[in-house]
Amino acid sequence: MLVPILLLHLLLQPKSLDTGRDLYAACQSVAEQQSPSNQAYTRGVECLSYVEGYSDGLADGVKPICVSEASVGEIVHAYVLYLQKHTSLMDEPKRVGLYEALEQNYPCAAPQGDLLNHRSRRQ
Repeated sequence: MLVPILLLHLLLQPKSLDTGRDLYAACQSVAEQQSPSNQAYTRGVECLSYVEGYSDGLADGVKPICVSEASVGEIVHAYVLYLQKHTSLMDEPKRVGLYEALEQNYPCAAPQGDLLNHRSRRQ
């Protein structure tokens, strides 16, 4: 009796989000703000959780990406649009496309001191 229940659980369990294609599919309904089915809702939660965790990791300012002012929904939308234009990233690990989308959409401004130092070196 326990074996059929475990098999059913494994079959109904959502596929892990390994590639850009997987994350894109999970984020698509969130970005389009559709009324998702239960499975799409579960995938949407996975998308939001991954994107929020990833962007929280970047919020320390170590990377050249500044996402602290963006909402998770805005980041998801930017990611979906970016992958629609850069479909080759669909088969890459999910972090690659997300990083590139964030880098393009949320670059940090260079500190004023760095701009002045750069200009003085060129003169």
